[in-house]
Amino acid sequence: MPELLDGAAADSAWAEALDELEARAQAAGPAGLGAWRPGAPLPALPEELAERAREVQAAQQRAIDGLRDQQERIRAELESLGSVQTPRPDAEPPVYLDLIG
Repeated sequence: MPELLDGAAADSAWAEALDELEARAQAAGPAGLGAWRPGAPLPALPEELAERAREVQAAQQRAIDGLRDQQERIRAELESLGSVQTPRPDAEPPVYLDLIG
């Protein structure tokens, strides 16, 4: 059974966890948003850190949304590249791709 932490120790443990989660969200890459486990079991979130936890959660959501946008752009690029066809089987593939016209 995990040891119960006093108020100051609980605040410190949560502050450290929120720092780590915030840094991972700001890294904004897939590794930064992957699975995370605290080094030790955390007690209940202290009320005074609830707003900070919501801010970290919002930062994580922004990072997730950014990755989804990036994924959609990459999908669209791959789709447009797949539509390029060579005029003859023995011709070289095009060097340039006009995405606008």
